[in-house]
This record gives sequence, C-alpha cells and structure tokens, in this order.
Amino acid sequence: MPVFKQLQKRASQLWLNPKFDWIVGGIFGTFLFFGFQHGDLLHTGTSSLAYGFGHILDFYDYNKTALGGCAYFPTTYMLFGIWNLPLTLTGLVTDSVMSYRWPIYWYKLLPLLAVVASGVVLFRIGRLIGLKAGSARAMTWFWVTSPILLFSQLVFGGYDSLTVFFILLGIYFALKDEFARFALAFGAAITLKYFAAFVFFPLLLLLEKRPLRVLGLAALAALPLVLEYKVYKGSTAFIQDVFGFGPAQRPFNNMGFPGIQLNLVLLLWGTICGLAYFVNPKNLAERAEWTFYLGLASLSVVFSQLAFHPQWILFLTQFLAVTTFMSGRFRAFLPLELAMMFFFVGFTASGYPDNVDYQLLRNGAFGNWIGSFYVGEAAPRIAKYYPLASEPWTYHYTFFVATLLIHL
Repeated sequence: MPVFKQLQKRASQLWLNPKFDWIVGGIFGTFLFFGFQHGDLLHTGTSSLAYGFGHILDFYDYNKTALGGCAYFPTTYMLFGIWNLPLTLTGLVTDSVMSYRWPIYWYKLLPLLAVVASGVVLFRIGRLIGLKAGSARAMTWFWVTSPILLFSQLVFGGYDSLTVFFILLGIYFALKDEFARFALAFGAAITLKYFAAFVFFPLLLLLEKRPLRVLGLAALAALPLVLEYKVYKGSTAFIQDVFGFGPAQRPFNNMGFPGIQLNLVLLLWGTICGLAYFVNPKNLAERAEWTFYLGLASLSVVFSQLAFHPQWILFLTQFLAVTTFMSGRFRAFLPLELAMMFFFVGFTASGYPDNVDYQLLRNGAFGNWIGSFYVGEAAPRIAKYYPLASEPWTYHYTFFVATLLIHL
C-alpha cells in the first residue's frame, strides 16, 4: 500500500498562512492557558513541592497529612518536584497549600512543554519513516491542533502529556530497532499512567516473536515500576493511596453469567495482542502503520469500557492524528473528528457538572470577574443547553465510542 506517497501528496495540499496562524493561535492559546484551570493539576503540582522541602522518603506520608494523599507512582511527582525547584529553592513557595495563585501557571507550563517535546519526537518519527520535512511537520501540527489535545492541555491543564512523551519516545526507539530503549521508555510511561501498558504489550508482540526476548523486554519495562515500589513499599500512605486509587481499577469491568466473569477489556485487548503476535510487517512503513493502529485499537478498547476522566483521552490523540494522516483522507476524517469532539464535550459537561464545565473558567485568571453570580441554578452549565444531555453516561458516551470504532 503506497500509504506514504498518498500522505506526501495530501500534505502538500495543506495550505497554511504562517503569520495569521501564529497570531490567531497565539492569542487563542494564551486565553485558554490563563483563562481555564482545574484543581487536579493544582493538587499534583502542590503535592510535588514536598520533594523540594526535603520530604523524599516520607513523601507519601507527608502529603497524606498535608493534602490528603497522592494517587500516582513517584515519577509524576518527581518530574514536577524537579520543575518546582526554582520555587522552593528561592523561597517563592514555602508551604504545601493549595490555592489558585500564580504557581498553578508554573505547574501548567511543564505539561505544555511536554507537548512541545512530544511534537519534536513525532516529527522525528515522520522523518524516520520516510516523510519529507514538510510532510512530517504537517503531521505534527495536525496532532498539536487536535481539539481534544487543546482541551486536555490548555483548558483542563492535564499532565498526561508527560506519559504521551514517553510513549512516543518508545515508539521512536521501536521503529529504530532499539528495543531496550523502547522498553525503558515505556517503563517510564507506565510509572506515570498505567494506560501505557495497554499500548506496550501489543507493540512488543508486534516487534518481537521470541518468547525469551519478549519476557526479557517486559521485565525491563517493569524495572522502573519495581524500583519505585521498593523505595516506597514501607509507606502505608503509598500502599493505600496508590494501590487503592479507584479510577486505576476501572478498566477491569467484569460482565458475564453467574459464576463466570467475562472481562471485556481484557478479552478484546488480549485478542489485539494475539493479532499483533501473528503479524509480520514486511518493511518500516508497514511496521509504523501497524504500530499506530494497534495503539489506537488498544486504547479504544479501554475507553469503550471505561468511565474515563476527560483528560485521559489525550492518550488517544497521537494515534488518531497519525492514522488519519496516514489514510490520506483528511476530508473524510476531519468531520469525524469534529463529531467526536461534539460528543466528547456533551459527555464531559453532563457527566461532570460543576467540575469540568463553567467551573474551569471560574478557576482561571478571569474568575474574579465572574464572581459568585453563576452558582446553583443560575450556573451556566453546558449540559442545560446541549442536545441529549439528560443521559450523561448513555448517548454522548455511546456516540463517542462509535466515532472511535469508525476511525478504526
């Protein structure tokens, strides 16, 4: 299949006015960056300050008392802790108190830089698989301007872009046949968010067929997780808050007959892993194509059965963008992406009222201008005006999943 020849031709048809795009995009992006905030980033960024205050081995116990606990493995907090050193070492921040003050914009900048770094890696992937510089750049911008990515990074202020960076880095190493680095990059990604494991194993079975090598690379990927566990396993707060984190258990949603449990996520994902094992790409172009489609299929299975947090959908965006770009059918897939965003907004606004809604604007830089008028029934909840919003976990969720399946 001459996928990349079609891609080159389609990319050359993309017309962009650089000055106009930079001016309008810059104004719009700046407004979103400062105008919207969510407390999830505030909690994670503030928790990470403990490392700068010297709470290394007692990190989880300290935050259990100060902020109610931390739900992730240490990598997330370590990265933010390093990023926050200018705040703690200079005395600009002296305590672990959450408030929508200026430090949240500092916290928000780190995930945004992770998007930039991910874009660089995605561009290099494009060049590696034979795209011209202009085509690889167009593919990267196609991803960066994804509506769901803009929501996750600039509106919600999510930090899952850190995971996406390591996922893309792992894919880059895989396509270069650097399998040890591939495993370690995914190992780092898994310590950030477990979703990376659903991508790693199908790709591992696509690239390596020898059982002992598969086990060895899987063990290498598990190494970062094991090391972090060994450091903090003596912390009661670490065990309770990380392993007791409810959302992390949501992919394991069982359905079946009395006495028989059928886990649809593992059933479908296991089928994808089996398919990956029996596929033998003939060249780099086919390997890249299978890599991104398998990643998309794996995460689509998870999110089709998961009551997901809105910012998590960022994990899908690079796979959606690259497979759309590979298809060469922009005109067909762009309306599908807009439909996906429409149902995503409906699901989010109706499923998380007074949270991922107008409340994001109230938490932002312009929140004081809004004041306390929009509260209670007067609050401008999107769900009140959105079609089919009376069933938050039904219609929009169903149609959102349908757009994922159509994309596949």
